[in-house]
This record gives sequence, C-alpha cells and structure tokens, in this order.
Amino acid sequence: MIIQRDSNIELYRIVAMLLIVAHHFALHSGLIDMVNEMPSSLNTLYVHILGMWGKIGINCFILITGYYMSQSHISARKWLKLVCWIWFYNALLNTIFMVSGYMDFSVHTLLRVFLPIGRVGSHFASTFVIFYLFIPFLNILLDNLTYRNHQLLLILITLVFVILPYFPVYVMMHFNYLSWFICIYLYAAYLRRYLSNNAYSKHFWGITSILSIALSIGSVIIGSVTKVVSPYYFTMDSNALLALPTAISTFMYIKHIKMRHNKIINMIAASCFGVLLIHDNSKIMHKWLWHDILHVKEMYFLPIEIFIVYSLLIIMVIFIVCSLIDITRLYLIERPIFKFADLYFKKYKIWYNQ
Repeated sequence: MIIQRDSNIELYRIVAMLLIVAHHFALHSGLIDMVNEMPSSLNTLYVHILGMWGKIGINCFILITGYYMSQSHISARKWLKLVCWIWFYNALLNTIFMVSGYMDFSVHTLLRVFLPIGRVGSHFASTFVIFYLFIPFLNILLDNLTYRNHQLLLILITLVFVILPYFPVYVMMHFNYLSWFICIYLYAAYLRRYLSNNAYSKHFWGITSILSIALSIGSVIIGSVTKVVSPYYFTMDSNALLALPTAISTFMYIKHIKMRHNKIINMIAASCFGVLLIHDNSKIMHKWLWHDILHVKEMYFLPIEIFIVYSLLIIMVIFIVCSLIDITRLYLIERPIFKFADLYFKKYKIWYNQ
C-alpha cells in the first residue's frame, strides 16, 4: 500500500532537518567550545539558541515515522532501501576522502565503507535501521493495547525516561537512541489513534507550541546568562524535559493545518534523511565541511547581525546542496536499481514486499 504523505507534515519534516543542521552548525563547527571566550556576548547567546534544536528535531523525525508507520507495515523492500541508502553515502564519501588523501586508509575505514550499521544506540542513522526492524512487533503490541493501557504505558515512559533522569541522586538512567525511538514511536501511535480527529483544537496545540518553544528558548537564555545550570539542561537530549513537549505540540499543531498536496515539498522532504547522511556522515566530514571549507569558527567574532545572516545562509546552502545530491541519487540510482529488483523478485513477493 502506497502511503499518501501529507504535505503539511512533510513541510514539518523539512523544518526539523533545518533545525538539525543548525544544531550541527553550532556543535560540529566547534562554536560551542568557543563560547567561553566571550561568555556574555550576543554571539554566545545566539550560538546557544542555534544549537538547542537538534534533539528536538530528532524527536520530530521519529514522531513523523510513528505517525505514518503505526498504521502501515514494514516490508523487506523498505528496510533494504533504507540500508542501501545509508551504505551508499558511507561508501561514496569515505572512498572520496581516501582517494583524495584527506583520510588515511585503515581497517576502520573499510568497515565504514562496507558496513552500513555502526554505532547503534548513539548514532542516528545506524540506530534508525535497527529501530525499523522493531516496528512490526511494536504494531502488534499497539493492536493489542487498550486505550487505557496505552495511556498508562506512556505515563510510565514519561516517568522513567523524562522525569526520573532529573533526580540523579535517586536513579541512574542509561539513555540510548534505540530505546528512546521506541518510546517516541509509542507516543506517535497514541497521537495518531486517539488525538488525530480534532480531540484537541488547532488553537490548543498552537498555544502549547508557543509555550513549549518559549520555555525552551527561555531555559537556554537563563542558563547561558546566569550559569546556574547548563544552557541545554532542559533540551540537551531527546528525552529532556522540554524537548519532548516541544516536538509533540508543534507536530500536532502542524498536523491540524490544512494544506494541499504539494509534489515539490514532498520531494524535498523525501531527501531529508539523505541531507543528514551526507552532512553528518562522520567526524572526517565534520572536519572537512565545518572547519576546512566553511571556517565557521573564524566567523564567531563577527558583529552579531552579520554572524546571524552568515549562519542562516550556510544552513540553507548545506540543506539545499545535500537535498539536490540526494534527489539525484534517487532518480539516477535508487529507482532504476529497485525497478530491476522488483522485477527480479516478483515471484518472491511473499518475503520481499511483506
């Protein structure tokens, strides 16, 4: 079954990826490490605000996956496309870096080239591949959960993964992406099954979105100015106290906005995972992109208005270039290969498409 993607949600996917690129602009460029040089400057405050959205963006991505896939199914074909997607950029980018002499040849590099799955639990793409395999079983669980039990499960998840980590004296919570992706998926399924039919109005979700965003930004500003807590104390990870409600409220608000189907938006949104795979491929990519090509750290001491324009321009350019690369890959490589594979495995549809 072909899922008709809603363009409003696909536009939300694009915004989420832009927020993740902004987070990487602040984190991987080394700007976060430089803020102590001018701790009270507007540049420092701006860097902190720019870098706060990465984990919120990840939550947004998984919410979108859960919203769609909790009412669908995972086939071998879908999973294979995802694995090939990751492998393609691992192989291509690491080969280019090795051939150009930018990266030394090593066994570790060969493993990165030939193995699409790496640091499961801490690396988004690798964890997402494994997480995909859990979806059929999660859907079986969801089909057998009553409304009340689903609520109780989410309350338990919120208590264990969101609330208790803020009481380290009483509990030591070991967090990883895989377990959290599963939790977010269960949140998304609840939103799809029980709150998608105007259970709460667009007005309600708009207000909660404004409040959660304001609280998130306010917490970063207070932490940055007062130094009482870390600027990212409430947004520092995907299960942070403000990262979850910000993602959920904004997702539900966008979902309530009616928007005509837009092929261009949907096409760009389909490349968002590719944008992540390209610009955040490895530490070598971080060094090459943010330090050797863009020289972001050198721009830290610019006047704030120039620094803001520069950063937003760089974020947009990275997104556009990576998106165009991935759209090219889709039409010139993926679609022809899988068109051939579909024909070849036609008689094996039982395992290939189910």
